Amino acid sequence: ESEQREREMRKALNNKFREFTNKVKTVASRHGFSFEFDIPYRELAFNGTPNREMVTLQPSVRCLVNLTDMPFFVMDMSEVEHCHFERCTMASKNFDVVFVLKNLDIKPRMVAAIDMKDLDAIQDWLTDIGITCTVGTVNFNWNQMMGLVKEQMEEGVFWKDEEPDGSSKPEGWYMLDAGGSDSEEEDDEESDEYGEDDANEDESDGESSEDSEDESDFEEEDDESEYDEEEEEEADGQSWEELEKEAQASDRARQHWEEQEDDRPAKGGKSKGGGRGNASSRPSKKPRR
Repeated sequence: ESEQREREMRKALNNKFREFTNKVKTVASRHGFSFEFDIPYRELAFNGTPNREMVTLQPSVRCLVNLTDMPFFVMDMSEVEHCHFERCTMASKNFDVVFVLKNLDIKPRMVAAIDMKDLDAIQDWLTDIGITCTVGTVNFNWNQMMGLVKEQMEEGVFWKDEEPDGSSKPEGWYMLDAGGSDSEEEDDEESDEYGEDDANEDESDGESSEDSEDESDFEEEDDESEYDEEEEEEADGQSWEELEKEAQASDRARQHWEEQEDDRPAKGGKSKGGGRGNASSRPSKKPRR
């Protein structure tokens, strides 16, 4: 029953508010004004802390509002120059949104502790209504930041990519995510250093392998040179004349041994044919007295 009464009360309030808007439009048209009420997008609602308590904020075409909790929060997006997201890191569960107003003398307004899952939807909404936004990982001191912005605006270099002395700088509101670009440059430098280290290691490995191959070649050449030196030393021990004399002496010794073998008597003095033997092989008989 309580839920039914709540739904009926909400419906009655909506009808009264619709009647109010119609009456305001009628009065505005009588005086030559074009007046239109902006209806928030309930599906784009997100929770945040614009003051001290967490409330539900609802974007519309021209505003970001919370009209259900005190104090009310109304941000006219036509007065916003730029929007910056702070504390956007992989480890963070929440982030903050800072609205930089076109009137730089007014301090930027912040909505804190927004759930990280709503980041993409808020960025899309800001892009659709034509407001630029940047993303950073740190919280700025906005009093000092706005002083720097106004100083560059007065010097006419805020929308330029160079300082008056000619040095380069981020253009416009990109100065807010300069820390992110610096970190990216540092990552690039680190990756370049790692690449150089790997290249140096590869070169050192290649040089070491070449050195080892050269050393092995030198060792083989040393072994061959030592072998050649030993042969040369053996050859240098005797001259060619001495070697020829040794060869002739060995030939004479072999010939002498063959001649001695030929001069030895054959075994068994008889001839194979059974006839007369040789005089040298058969002694003569002496006569009897």
